Amino acid sequence: MGALTKINHGVTILGRGASRISAFGIPINLEASNASEHVIRVIEKTGGSIDVNYRTPLIMRNYLKPHRFGPHQQDLKTPMPPPKVIKKLEKLREKGLNVNYPRAPWFTDNVETIKKER
Repeated sequence: MGALTKINHGVTILGRGASRISAFGIPINLEASNASEHVIRVIEKTGGSIDVNYRTPLIMRNYLKPHRFGPHQQDLKTPMPPPKVIKKLEKLREKGLNVNYPRAPWFTDNVETIKKER
């Protein structure tokens, strides 16, 4: 009780209490906006995973409070994320999180050339 109050931009999972997760010994699959590396390792050790899905503020509100949206607005399309957001999502992927976002052709088609330029 009281672990979560307001969720505006998602939930970040931190390492405090990670030993309790491993004590359960069962796989836990979570969806969050970020997580510490220690928690990622502990959850993957139990066979679980942490997913990060890109959502705009409108889609996040629809996801958290679907009763406030009419039936015609239930299936909103997720737009292509801007370049800054893609960089942030790719950093999360490097940490070990499963990141999902719509295909951005200017980035996904040129990943190798972008890495070579760096």
